[in-house]
This record gives sequence, structure tokens and C-alpha cells, in this order.
Amino acid sequence: MTARRAIMALLTAAALAGAGCGDDAGDAAEVDIAGLFTLSGETADVQSTRGARLAVAEINRAGGVLIDGERRRLRLRIADDQAEPQVAVARANELLSRPGVAALVGPSKSVVAVPVGAVAERAGIAMITPASTSPATTRDRRFVFRTTFTDDVQGAVAAQFARRRLRARTAAVMYEATSPYNSGLARSFRQEFRKRGGKIVGVATYTVDEDDHSRGMDRLAAARPDVLYLPNAAPDVELQARRARRVGLDSTLLGGDAWDVSRLRDLPLFDDSYATTLWSADTRDDAGRAFVRTFRRAYGTLPSAYAASSYDAVRLIAGALRRAGTTTPSAVRDQLDAVTVHDGAVGRLIFGDGGDPETGAVVLRLGDGRAKASWQLPAASPGA
Repeated sequence: MTARRAIMALLTAAALAGAGCGDDAGDAAEVDIAGLFTLSGETADVQSTRGARLAVAEINRAGGVLIDGERRRLRLRIADDQAEPQVAVARANELLSRPGVAALVGPSKSVVAVPVGAVAERAGIAMITPASTSPATTRDRRFVFRTTFTDDVQGAVAAQFARRRLRARTAAVMYEATSPYNSGLARSFRQEFRKRGGKIVGVATYTVDEDDHSRGMDRLAAARPDVLYLPNAAPDVELQARRARRVGLDSTLLGGDAWDVSRLRDLPLFDDSYATTLWSADTRDDAGRAFVRTFRRAYGTLPSAYAASSYDAVRLIAGALRRAGTTTPSAVRDQLDAVTVHDGAVGRLIFGDGGDPETGAVVLRLGDGRAKASWQLPAASPGA
């Protein structure tokens, strides 16, 4: 059997074992980890679920985790949050009420991760989100962690890049006002851009229930900003970019990690645009490169930052289980809280007080069907 076929067989087994939330109790020889991701729609967490499943497959292939002197396999049980807060809370309650659940990985989106974090906190079960960047996800919560940066870091890095590399003097921002992710990035970008001597010449907002998510672009066009910051999801960003060009606004486009760069990089409309992200598949880090090779063998495509951070989230949980020597959720949480440094697929995560790590940030340049790392800044110094 080839390496890829072996990995695919493991992944298939993991997917079948974790595809739903049945009523059966966990097998004594397995440790249940709950997973909550968006499994359908335009913003489905394909890469996040792949990264998590790959980590489970690798850990099980290596013999699982040692609990009370017994080798036990991990079982990932994933439910669909549908990117809807009420659905996510209901699914989280179902998952975390199951006997034997040791921890939760996910959700990815801040709009659902924030309320689900409250569920995990009440249940006393550790949750690691691989992609939610809202500070509210972990704020005042002992059981909630993340393997990514926060909006405050990401927005500030984008502003630094705009001022220092693009030499932008003016900027405009358009964002979805009801989303904690979009509004958080917009706020931190504006603060840092002004702090560094730039001028915000226009701000436009929209809501998800509006028919046209680009209507405010006409007003921004009159300001002629050097850069246009669009911290929104890819479907909205594509619409907004088309509207911007149609009304004669030729500003450099800049966005966040909600941009689906695998989709937008193929559109000439986004040539020479930029997006911040936690990590890039062209990393030079040894652990990151090993992850890229394994992921590519398994899935035939390059991993995104979401895949890498989900992979690291599962590995962190597995490490906590090994050190705890038990599946008791409070013990797993205590071992996660004791982590100070984790060297994983996304690089080095440095944890202090609370669940937010200090990590890096990458700026990707889109163009000619590619998304390549253009610049990198440490998340520890957004105001430097």
C-alpha cells in the first residue's frame, strides 16, 4: 500500500467514525473529541475539518494516546454548526452532553465560536478554536483556547503592511457591521493605520440581510483611497471588488483570513491584492513543511492556515490527554493551560495567561493564480 493510500484509508476511517453524533456511548478503547465546524454552504470549513482529521489519523496510526496505562485511539465526532449561532449552540450542547467527551475542537467562525465558547465554559470542557479571531471568544473564559491570532493583531498587521510596505497614506474600509469578526478587524485596522500616521478617508458598512453588499462602494470611490480594506468573507469581497472597479476605484485591495485565497487568486480582479493570514503553505519551518507534505499526500492539495491550525488544535488536545493520563475534562483543561510553548504546523505558539497565543502573521500577495507570502510580522509587536 502506498503512503497516500494508507493515509487515505486512515482518514476514511476517521471520517466514518466521526461523521455524526449518534446516541451510543464512546468505546472504552477510544477517546471522544467533539468537533464543531461548518460543513455546508459557501463558507464550509473544508480545510479545518481536513486538518483535524489528519491529526487524528496520524495520532491513531502512531498508537493513540496512553491513558491509565492503556493505549486509546482518538475518535473525532463532528457536527455541523451551519454558521448559525442558534444551531451552533444547540449542536454544542448535544456534543458536550455526551458521556466521555474530553474536549472540543472548533468552531472556526467567530459568529458561532463566541456563543459556543459560553457553552464549553458552562460544561467545563476545554474548547480550542482554530480560526476564531474575535477577542470575545476567549475573554474571561478558563476553558476556551485558540491556535490563531486575534482581530486586534490581524487588523494591526494589515495596517502596518499598508503603511510600511505599500506606502499608503489614505485608506477606506467596508465591512459587515453585525459580525464580530468583520467589525473587529475593521476597528483594529483603523486604529493602527491612524496611529502610524495614515488617514481613514471613508467607512461603509452593510448587514447580511441587505440585497446588495457593495452599495456603499460608490461613496468610498469619491474619496480615492490608496488602499481599500475589505475584512469580509470571499463571496462578499468578490462582489465588492467588482463594484469598486466598476465605479472607477482602483485602490489596492487588502483583506483578512476570511478571504478564500484559493478561490480569489484565480480571478484577475484580485491581481496585486493582499490578505493577512496566520500561516502560509510556503513556510520554511521544518514542522510546517512536514505538515504540508503529509496534507498534500492525503488530499492532493495544499493546506490553508485553517488546516494547519486545526491540526495543531488536535495535537494540543492529544498532548494534554497524554500528560493528564485521564480523559477527565478538567484535567485536560489544566494541562492545556499549562502549555507555554507549542511548536506545530503553524510554527511557534507561545501561551501566557489565558487562551490566546502569541504567534506570527503573514501577508499573502494574490496574482497570476497564486497566493505567495509577501511579508511577515510578529503578532507580538503590532504597535512597534
